[in-house]
Amino acid sequence: MADSRSPDSGHKADVRKETKDPCAEQEKRIQERKAWLSDRLQEQAARGMPNPKTGIPNMTAIYCEQHPNDEQCQTGSAPSSFEPDELSLENQRTPEDRDPYVIVLKRELEACRRR
Repeated sequence: MADSRSPDSGHKADVRKETKDPCAEQEKRIQERKAWLSDRLQEQAARGMPNPKTGIPNMTAIYCEQHPNDEQCQTGSAPSSFEPDELSLENQRTPEDRDPYVIVLKRELEACRRR
């Protein structure tokens, strides 16, 4: 039996679903940051942990020096204060979750959900 839906009907439903979620933008920003960090961590893993004594550079810093206009490199100073629950093992399951900017983005997402 042939499917009577148009080829993009599923896509339209996805778009409607995204626009109904008032916090979708915050979710998207978290996922984009985590994906970007994952790429940087893979580059770092190939060289080893950053260590000035052994000459192993921080690949995220090098990437941002080479790509100063990258949105993820223009985040400003790292946040300096966190709530204890933001630093719990539950909330920091992956290396990407330990990024201070991801923690702040998650904070913004939680604030959005409370509204």
